[in-house]
Amino acid sequence: MTLKECYELTGSDYEAALSRLGSEEVMDVIVTMFADDDTFSVLKSYIAVGNIEEAQRAAHKLKGITLNIGFDILASSSTEILGALRNNDIQAASAILQMTLSLYERTVAAVKAYCEQKKAASEKKSHSRS
Repeated sequence: MTLKECYELTGSDYEAALSRLGSEEVMDVIVTMFADDDTFSVLKSYIAVGNIEEAQRAAHKLKGITLNIGFDILASSSTEILGALRNNDIQAASAILQMTLSLYERTVAAVKAYCEQKKAASEKKSHSRS
């Protein structure tokens, strides 16, 4: 899977992200980091316990991460969650988070598949040199 195919699987605009980030190498580093990022689960846990202040921080961080990567649909949902939290509406934030869960899981699955394929290709390349 190419990075472009990964973006397509997430419903994101590869060309716009490439334009914003400048190179596929930068995109690769940021996308790879996203595979291990726990901000979504942190946000989910703070919302579950009703900690609006910490949930706002996590939602803001998730919004920033997803905007930087170019995962615009997740960024939009993160913005909606943050707005609900800023209005002290934990129930609305929770509902939006639940609607976003399948999109988030699909995005993470695509990113992890990309990372695994990239790792396998790298290992194959290093074995062929030996």
